[in-house]
Amino acid sequence: LWLLVYLFRYNPEFVKWIYVFSITNVSFTTLSLWLDKYWQGTKIFIALKLFVSVGLGFSWIYYPEWFVYITVGVLGVVAIVTIFPKLDFWRMYAVGIAIVMYDVFGVYFTGWIVDLVTGFTFTPPAVIVIPATLTQTSNNMMIGLGDIIIGAMFIKMAKGYGLEIPAVMSYIVAVILAYTLAVTTGHPVPATIFICPLMLLSVWFS
Repeated sequence: LWLLVYLFRYNPEFVKWIYVFSITNVSFTTLSLWLDKYWQGTKIFIALKLFVSVGLGFSWIYYPEWFVYITVGVLGVVAIVTIFPKLDFWRMYAVGIAIVMYDVFGVYFTGWIVDLVTGFTFTPPAVIVIPATLTQTSNNMMIGLGDIIIGAMFIKMAKGYGLEIPAVMSYIVAVILAYTLAVTTGHPVPATIFICPLMLLSVWFS
């Protein structure tokens, strides 16, 4: 973990290549999940998937616009959530506790997550970026892909019980609460400290 922190902080060019490799793989996986049932096995289609995936892998470096980040982020979320198995309530309960402890430890006790993010010389494609021009604010709004992936995993779990609507509503409330707290305190807030308990409670009580 500390090796990754060191690389992210002091060797950002190397980290960029890690992101390029990761995004290329995620994009290729996502395109395969969506389209292989129609064109599986054709060499032209495999070459096309590879070309598009590599293009997306480099896109955020050469064209770092907000909609590029959103495209890359959505592909990553779809791939991870599709591949990740659907868990039952108690397994998601265990995952939620672990994620909250991890984020609280990394943000409030050691601060390594904040140090990591503020140490970037570039905006990593691990966030969904909403430009200030669209939000009518002075700064861009961002939400980490981890917060979206965790929320999607909870919704996937809730869908197994027919309770996706309460889960979605609790996710929206959790993100609003996290954003409000971050704005009022001026300190980064891990959205998972709201997402995990609220989504678990929404399913439990529903």
